[in-house]
Amino acid sequence: MSWSSETLLNPVKFCWTLIRAARKSKYWTDQSSYLKRYFLSEPATQELNISASNLSILRALKKFKVFKAIFRFRFGGTLAAVFFASSSLSSEIPVPEPAEQQFLTNNPIIFKLKPEREDGRGYKLVYLVDAPLDVFWKFKTDFDNQFLLSNKFITSHKLVSRDRNVVVTETEYSNKPKVIFKWQTTLLPDQHLLKFKLLNPEESGQKYHYGHIQLEALGSRTRVTQVAYFNFFGVSIWVSYPFYGGMSYFLKYTATWEQHTISHLKGEYQE
Repeated sequence: MSWSSETLLNPVKFCWTLIRAARKSKYWTDQSSYLKRYFLSEPATQELNISASNLSILRALKKFKVFKAIFRFRFGGTLAAVFFASSSLSSEIPVPEPAEQQFLTNNPIIFKLKPEREDGRGYKLVYLVDAPLDVFWKFKTDFDNQFLLSNKFITSHKLVSRDRNVVVTETEYSNKPKVIFKWQTTLLPDQHLLKFKLLNPEESGQKYHYGHIQLEALGSRTRVTQVAYFNFFGVSIWVSYPFYGGMSYFLKYTATWEQHTISHLKGEYQE
């Protein structure tokens, strides 16, 4: 996918949203070099397929404070949500529900949710995987594995303990090196439901992070509905940012990664 100049510079409303958020931040400063170091780095430009002309436009944009402020934020453990997601759908922001046919495609669908608490953000992610429900459940509940390391956002993963249906794991993420996120996941096999919560939010730079993943049979495939609620410094910008490093990019990448991974490994989980 190629990003045109029009896509990069619009909509104005989104830019003003970023400006308002950045003005409230202590990082509203001219000193940031994160835009150059991260967004305009060679790997990022290759990933986004940004042309030379559009790259020059982006480099010009880095002179503006708002774009500098964005990249002062280190978004940390929100990347974990795709593996262990969240609760009630009653707080969903009112948006038109897609037609049922859209849920039958392999394209991940994302909804932004209102927080269940006074602050924070949330999302609902829906996608299909090409594996029967019982096979994908075994894959999803295999916590003592190495395949998670093929996800570019994960640098280490370890099973700490398992007491019946309560599992504790530790994960390190590429954007938050040397910080360990300790997750507790509770399995409800009869409902094909996984509930999770972050056990060390303060140590990992968050106020809270919890959620669930619901699996449903859809013929020979499985539909994954994932809902998460979380809060950390800069959360509103991360949720709204549409490019590399933002919430939408991360969720779509990870859902696609999981679709590809189960397609290669499902033979190992079939009886």
